[in-house]
Amino acid sequence: MLGEIVEVDYLKGPNYTKGIIVFYKGGENGIRVKAKYNSTESYNDVHHVEMSDIEILQERYPDIMPDRKDCISTKEWGFKLENALSKIMKLYSLVMEIPQKNGESEIVKYVWKDTLWDANRHKE
Repeated sequence: MLGEIVEVDYLKGPNYTKGIIVFYKGGENGIRVKAKYNSTESYNDVHHVEMSDIEILQERYPDIMPDRKDCISTKEWGFKLENALSKIMKLYSLVMEIPQKNGESEIVKYVWKDTLWDANRHKE
């Protein structure tokens, strides 16, 4: 059962090495999109993806999600990840199952509400 639809228009990767990318609404000066659920992962108070999510998305969308070994740096890979996430949200909506501390899961649908993300443009 779908638990929440989350609109996203800005991405920020506080830790590309761990694959953590946090979702924002309201542009560059916007706010982190607060999660209604208590995730078992880090950054559990905001909607985000982590390495385990990225691995699933790479299997699900191999033509969109970048492969880390094809990038010369972690930063380049992180930027490409952000671009790919916005594209998936825009074209298909990103639907994820979020594990909860109580052992249950919630289904969350992420929708991109802006033009496609260009991490290089936003990070300069």
